[in-house]
Amino acid sequence: MYAPFDVPDYVGALRRQGELLAGAAQRSGLATAVPSCPGWAVRDLLKHTGYVHRWATGFVAEGLTRPGGASEEEILGQGPADAELPGWFREGHAALVRALGAADPGLNCWAFLPAPSPLAFWARRQAHETAIHRVDAELAAGAASGQLVSTAPPGSTAPPGSTAPPGSTAPPGSTAQRVGTAQPGSTRQPAGTGRPGSTGQSASAAGRAASGNGTSFEPSFAADGVDELVMGFLARSIKRGNWASLDGSLAIHADDGTAGGADWLIAGGQDAPGVSRGTGRADCEVSGPASELYLMLWNRGLGDRLQVTGDPGILLAFGSALQITWS
Repeated sequence: MYAPFDVPDYVGALRRQGELLAGAAQRSGLATAVPSCPGWAVRDLLKHTGYVHRWATGFVAEGLTRPGGASEEEILGQGPADAELPGWFREGHAALVRALGAADPGLNCWAFLPAPSPLAFWARRQAHETAIHRVDAELAAGAASGQLVSTAPPGSTAPPGSTAPPGSTAPPGSTAQRVGTAQPGSTRQPAGTGRPGSTGQSASAAGRAASGNGTSFEPSFAADGVDELVMGFLARSIKRGNWASLDGSLAIHADDGTAGGADWLIAGGQDAPGVSRGTGRADCEVSGPASELYLMLWNRGLGDRLQVTGDPGILLAFGSALQITWS
């Protein structure tokens, strides 16, 4: 059954994922193309994620209550040269980890998704932001070593390496690569409803790559990422009236048992649009390991261990319909 992490677990995951991202970037080289972010090289990935980390640190460390300041494009246009870039990225990542770890639990600052607290929101969002971009860096490193990379989901006609679903206007590099007009820091697939409070999961396990697969995640962390996407980003789109709905209902089932087993239901068709945790009638169901679901829903994996029953067009429509913004 799905259960959220507490803030220290998210911070631990953020620390680990940032270290893995930096290591993969070093292995691949800054000029290597990022297959999952068409048009970007690894240097662009580091600049984007480094900017996002600094952007998030501002809200946490300074208690900013509204977004503002220079755009990502403006800042990155004056970003560090290649020689300084790896160190610049590591410095920004470390500063965010420190800010989240030292923040008062009662911190009051801007957050763009409902959460038990702004601190819980930022810890969760940045853990998954960094995890998805770590996958991008791993894919680049794999491509640099001669491994064939494809990130198209099951049944998709998207060319290998494309992370943007049909109709997406998201800029390259947004982990939102799923949808739309996300502002800095969006991993692009939804963001954050984690609740504070220990769930008995250790920070060392949160977000740790599963052994033997550099782009796989611990089931509990992956399930949390799916939950953020569905119960955070998609729920907000529905509430705002920005969701065109689906031709039928979509069920998502993570089958990892107690380690990460969970269910979500996206109502569609004749039913009013809505999302919920749990099971119910569905016209399409996608099931399999939470890590595979996490990567596929973020357009970072093939999902070749997933099983789709019912109308697969509903799953493909989900990828093109969800539009993510941060304000």
